[in-house]
Amino acid sequence: MAPPTDSSVLPDYAPVPANTAAAPVIEKYTGVLAAADVFTAHTTFWLMESIRLDLGVGSQVHP
Repeated sequence: MAPPTDSSVLPDYAPVPANTAAAPVIEKYTGVLAAADVFTAHTTFWLMESIRLDLGVGSQVHP
């Protein structure tokens, strides 16, 4: 399941890396961990966004 995206904010390719990274986890834990297939891609997407921003790859706003 792709993370929810607002097309005006995120390009169409944004969920692709998250889905790719989440696929092995979803495969391993579906049927073992409740809702692994529902929340893993969404959580992976936001984790990757957090890492990206922590590394300084993002828009810089100067007051």
